[in-house]
Amino acid sequence: MPFLPSLPSLGSLLSWSSPGSTGLTRSPKALSPEAPSPAGLSSALPAPARAAARVGRLAARLPRLSRGGALALGLLSLPLMAPASVQAAGMFVTPHGARPLGRGGAFVAGADDLNAIYYNPAGVAAMDGGNTGWSGLLDAGLVLQHVAYTRDENGLQRPTIMNDNNALGAVPLAIPQFGFAKKLARSWGSMSFGLGVWIPYTGLPRYPEGQYDTEENLQKVPDVSPQRYQLLSLHDGGVTKSTLLAVINPVASFSVLGDKLQLGIGPQLMFVYFRSRIMLSGCTQVMCRPEQTDFDTLVLAQAVALTPSFNLGAIYRVLPNLRLGAAFQFPFYVRSLTGAVDTRLPSNELFNGSSVRGRDASLSLNLPATLRVGAEVRALENRVRIELAYTAEFWSMQDSVTFTPQGIAIENLKAIGTYQLGPVTIDRQMQTTHTFHLGVEAALHKYLGLRLGGMYETSGMPDATLTVLTPDGNKGMISGGLYLPKVHFASTDWRFDLSYGRIIQPDRNIAAADSKIYPGNPIRPDASYPPGVGGIGGGRYEVSYDVFAVGFSAIR
Repeated sequence: MPFLPSLPSLGSLLSWSSPGSTGLTRSPKALSPEAPSPAGLSSALPAPARAAARVGRLAARLPRLSRGGALALGLLSLPLMAPASVQAAGMFVTPHGARPLGRGGAFVAGADDLNAIYYNPAGVAAMDGGNTGWSGLLDAGLVLQHVAYTRDENGLQRPTIMNDNNALGAVPLAIPQFGFAKKLARSWGSMSFGLGVWIPYTGLPRYPEGQYDTEENLQKVPDVSPQRYQLLSLHDGGVTKSTLLAVINPVASFSVLGDKLQLGIGPQLMFVYFRSRIMLSGCTQVMCRPEQTDFDTLVLAQAVALTPSFNLGAIYRVLPNLRLGAAFQFPFYVRSLTGAVDTRLPSNELFNGSSVRGRDASLSLNLPATLRVGAEVRALENRVRIELAYTAEFWSMQDSVTFTPQGIAIENLKAIGTYQLGPVTIDRQMQTTHTFHLGVEAALHKYLGLRLGGMYETSGMPDATLTVLTPDGNKGMISGGLYLPKVHFASTDWRFDLSYGRIIQPDRNIAAADSKIYPGNPIRPDASYPPGVGGIGGGRYEVSYDVFAVGFSAIR
């Protein structure tokens, strides 16, 4: 929320069970940040202070510490915080930027400030370049994600759990973006160059770990982490301990046909640092019950990726008061550079004397292309602007995520010996999302302007693969904002933007029988729950967002 991927890994291979508990990892049909492997958790596992006690208690029962390969776990969540072009489907919050937020995300044909680097790079050439042709943007968003999940465990309703709205612990998650552009002399053909650094709007959830010290304790405490196999957290209480994503996006834009047509293109480089905590299971489903607590495995997964892509766009002035715009964001093909996982082997006697060899893993997944089109009408000498826009994010190209362990094996496993972990494919089954935007911008006074907007977006997640990692659904947003247009100070024209958006999606109720997400099992990769027993994603999902944004623009 944003981000960075959650990685599917060794953990995704494990499955576990305990009466009345939800699984957090996914099986070959699992979705998002997948489970890591049952290996020992090293002392390097950082955690929030409030979780330290729980980890300490767990350590008492899981004596062996080692490192395993659960890289996939984090990277599976990568789609949760991928670049701008991949912000829908419950992984990112649209729209992005203070001014576009106030307009409901309708900022394609009307893109004429540095937010255009994200929405439509052609808009950089449509900007007012001032006396020297320099312009700058400093923008920050604040996303408060609200998720309440009540698991349906085959007819047994578990207590409701909620995510932590403060993505960085005591301090809410502020999401910045920067932009800078320079117009060249007319002799260069009205060319403009810009550079933007932006981070997708998203929430970084953290769910309670619950009490899972012993099987006896589980029976006494009904609220034991019903979502633990799906996700514990994407952050551990600080910037250096949280999933992070940033995109560097230079653009070149120019005007032709007497400035009636603007064209733009921009290469991109996405940096991803993923960090995720999750519970896995070492249950073989032969010698144990599904979700049996003494087979639980606590995992910390980390990964780094650098991924190139590019975007392009065009804006055409059909009439003096009518503009048409289109932009296309190309896919990001994510291939991790490095990945590592720290895990704790289960306390069950099956793992007595066993250890994990190796900790490296690689992940591959595709983040979708995005198409944006829009039409803007201007009236009253451009004091009033109305835009209708449409966005399609082709999440259907992400049908799976592949995790490949690099020489990771569980050694001295009872009745098995050494088990070498092979490639694991996690089924995502995602869907293309369709978003409709309407935005109005009106300069009411020399020093005051008003923005209003609305948005409706279809879900990218089917019932079968829905989990707390991506609790997406059909959603609507109402937004608004105020702005101070072109206040002249220190030889510079300044604009101040302040916006707010409320995103609400209807509750989703998924029957356990309809969920196809199961805890993974590294020992029996194809294992699933017995016939008639549903997956771990069943239940009721209640989701909403509050999005705040503030921005400062300067033209000189």
